[in-house]
Amino acid sequence: MSATTTLALRYLLRRKTRALLTSLAIVFGVALVVAMGGLVPTLTASMTSSVLSSVEHVDLSLSSATRGAFPESTAEQLRSVAGVSKVSGRLAGLVSLNAASAPQVDGKPLSAVQLIGVDLTDTTPVRALIVTTGVLTDDGLLISENLRDQSKLKLGDAFLFPAANGSATLKISGFVAAPPGGIEVVYASLPSVQTILGKPGALTQLDLLFAANVNTESTRAAVLTAAGPGFVAQAARNNSQLLDQVSRMAMPMQAFGVLAMVLAGFIIFITFRTVVVERRRDLGLLRALGATRSTVLAMVTIEGLLLGVVGTAVGILVGVGLERLVVSGLAPVWRSQVGLVLEPQPIALKTVLLSVLLGVGGSVLSCLAPARQASRVSPREAMRPSGGEARLVASRARVISGTVLAVLSILGLLVGSVASQTIGVFLFIAAVFFLGPALIVPLTGAFRRALGIVLSQEARIAQGNVGRQRHRSAITASVMAVALAIIVSLAALTASTIEGIVSQVDRTMRADFMVLPPTLNSSLGAIGAGPELARALSQVEGVDVATGLRIGPSKAGELDVMVVGLDPTAFPKVGGIDFEQGSAETAFTELAQPRTFIANPMWAQQKQLKVGDVVPLLGPKGPMDYRLIAVGTETLNYRFPSAYIAQTNLEADFGLTSDTLLFVTLKKGTPLEQVRAALKKPLEAWPGFVLHATGEWRDRMMEDGRKKLNAMYVLLVVLVVPALIALANTLGINVLERIREIGLLRAIGSTRQQVRRIVLAESLLLASTGALTGIAVGLWMGLVWVRAMASFGLSATFHVPVSAVAFTAVLALVFGALAAFFPARHAAKLKIVSALRHE
Repeated sequence: MSATTTLALRYLLRRKTRALLTSLAIVFGVALVVAMGGLVPTLTASMTSSVLSSVEHVDLSLSSATRGAFPESTAEQLRSVAGVSKVSGRLAGLVSLNAASAPQVDGKPLSAVQLIGVDLTDTTPVRALIVTTGVLTDDGLLISENLRDQSKLKLGDAFLFPAANGSATLKISGFVAAPPGGIEVVYASLPSVQTILGKPGALTQLDLLFAANVNTESTRAAVLTAAGPGFVAQAARNNSQLLDQVSRMAMPMQAFGVLAMVLAGFIIFITFRTVVVERRRDLGLLRALGATRSTVLAMVTIEGLLLGVVGTAVGILVGVGLERLVVSGLAPVWRSQVGLVLEPQPIALKTVLLSVLLGVGGSVLSCLAPARQASRVSPREAMRPSGGEARLVASRARVISGTVLAVLSILGLLVGSVASQTIGVFLFIAAVFFLGPALIVPLTGAFRRALGIVLSQEARIAQGNVGRQRHRSAITASVMAVALAIIVSLAALTASTIEGIVSQVDRTMRADFMVLPPTLNSSLGAIGAGPELARALSQVEGVDVATGLRIGPSKAGELDVMVVGLDPTAFPKVGGIDFEQGSAETAFTELAQPRTFIANPMWAQQKQLKVGDVVPLLGPKGPMDYRLIAVGTETLNYRFPSAYIAQTNLEADFGLTSDTLLFVTLKKGTPLEQVRAALKKPLEAWPGFVLHATGEWRDRMMEDGRKKLNAMYVLLVVLVVPALIALANTLGINVLERIREIGLLRAIGSTRQQVRRIVLAESLLLASTGALTGIAVGLWMGLVWVRAMASFGLSATFHVPVSAVAFTAVLALVFGALAAFFPARHAAKLKIVSALRHE
């Protein structure tokens, strides 16, 4: 072992407290990256297992490019292609079950199943179905052994399905071998599934086997040519949109982990920056004994490397445990709410490598600048008595740079474009770091006056300590500010989004009642209701209009688009559209014409669509040209690119006749409660739908939004942890540096309690400054994000989350007090004689 490494090890062993605090910062950042890196594959695997086809030998699987249904006749058409030996068809759909009639799994109703229709006339299907008990009959149902064991279902038991014509009951006739994991898959005869899904004579998937000794690529090309442009090779997936959404979830999670590492890097930098001050005499002795600058640089860098290696190793282990803990806690909720099983996945190698890069590399990079400064300390300067860090005045260049950045950030906010406002946020954060040393004293001075009410002398002494260590104090407060800014911005975005949605509901929802599936998520394939339900509702006494929305998949080029069918005459009486281009007076009249559509703003902004543009929409018969007559949105479909078309066009071009959700408007003066019971009567035959009063649904949506906002506070605690470590680290180091000063205070009569209050006051000053800055930056970021929501079709007014801001400020002070506990306790226990002897 080299002498440099030996010196580094000895120093770390002598400074165990600071080494521990620094290592904890690294452990926290690495653990969060590993936990997120493990949780994302687990969620993805759970989703994937529910949408991937069974792994069997299939030469080619075809599905509609829109992921919708297509005629059975397509199978006969492909059987005639040279080189194709066998074609099997299936119809699949995700069915949301009614909680009242669904089987119980783990004490909770099963929320959904993947229903697959099998052609019983195909005696040797391409994808064999392994039946372990019983047999699939025309009116029977096969469930997995896993579902059988969990639900205690047995042969002959009835299974109720919501259906397009109301409901359908199938009897369990057998069980299939299916591994646990993913959404439950059940099998029925193809005609039964076509009836339940309301898609007679339709398929969603074709599996093909090629003849022996044929050219696979040429046969594949011939099949795709024969099928036409409306079909694509599946690549073993039947819900790519859902998987794409899961993949996008990974990005903010991974970014969250990287943010934690950035905060940890700040903490490491704070620690190593104090090397020059606290080790002035040690470094002077080393230089006097002949140590070169490169030796000092190497020694300090090795300390960072050692701490990085240890912190990363422990962080990986902690991250794996944290990921397993989160999965175990999330699994019951995930299964009951989503209908999927979570199985922990092995931590990916790239996640481990990223953690090592951020943990070890971040530690080394964080200590390079302090190490270079340490190597430049001359022996004469270092041998002088240490009086703590000299009062440093922020350089003029830093102040000018920070001021310029602040002005540019304000201009970016005023310009109006989302891009300039986003850049302005980052410029403002940079300005805070540049101006921090210059502003930390006046800011803490303002808080000192308030703190002086209860801690008069202690607050004055604490502010003096902050002024002497203003650079390190500014960085510490900035760490707290960054953590709190993220939370305040998310809270502002959530609150504004909720208010925006509620406001849009009030403007565009004129219906008195809504009839919805238990889980309103059209991307998951909710079963619609045939026209009979709307007719039954409209015949209820007191009802003025009952009409529905019909939703199906399509494509515009490579973009997945939802086509939303509405009745141009009835819909304006139950709802409305917020128009950005066009108007309600002309749009609904034009929508009744052949092949016209209204685009929602999300799609229009992405593709720069204008009224009059002709856009090809892909349907079962191929692409069809539709003319854009207006741009607008309503509450339920703003999150996805959507095209609103007349129901007559939807039926003719897309073959869709089932309502996904329905709206009911009462005659003027009819009380809601008088009609509610009568409306529930026809719904007894349609268990796939639930009646909601629009006002009650709106209030429930607001309550759900508030619950999500409350969940942000949990994230707040997680993000404040590194800031707490930074505060504790800074205070602990300050205590070590001021041992002689504390001894003098005790010698002139200060009590241990007064010393504790000094350290507490310093922590509260830093926490208050960080909270103020974080709230300001967070509100700015929230404003930018709210304005950016317009690109997703939601126009929301910025709302200050008062409760979140107040909670953030209080929690920052609480964490500041907690961070001061151990340093204050250590300072109070110092012996006067030993403290006065300290150099």
